[in-house]
Amino acid sequence: MNKYFCGMKLNASCCTVDSFSSCLFTCLLWLVFGFQMVCSGGASGGGSGATGGEALVCRVAAVVPGTSEASARQALHVASGDYQGAVRFLKVEKLYRLGVASKDECEVILEANSWELERSASALLDKFV
Repeated sequence: MNKYFCGMKLNASCCTVDSFSSCLFTCLLWLVFGFQMVCSGGASGGGSGATGGEALVCRVAAVVPGTSEASARQALHVASGDYQGAVRFLKVEKLYRLGVASKDECEVILEANSWELERSASALLDKFV
C-alpha cells in the first residue's frame, strides 16, 4: 500500500533497518500513527505555490509523523502560530495516544529526550517491557 507524506510517496516496508528493535518501533509508529496525505494537492512545504500559512502548516505536519493538515492547523492555532509550540503540542499528543502516560508525563519524557518523538516513545514503552 502506498502512503503519502507531504506529497512524497513512502515505502511502508520498515524492516530494512539494521536493528530489530528499531524496526519493531518503526512498524509500531506506522500502525499507531500512520501516514496521511497532507498539504492539500500534494504540495511540498516550500514549493508549488503554497502560501506562507500553508507552507507553515506543511512544515509542522512534516516534522511529526502521521500528522494531517487539519491537525497541523489546530496545533498552530493552539500555539498561537508558533512553529516550535505547535510541533511540541503535536509530539505530546502523539505520545499520549500510546495510552501509557499522562500528557504531563509525556511532556517530561519528551523534554528529557530533546523532543525526539521516536526516542521518547521508546523510553516510555521500555518502562512496560
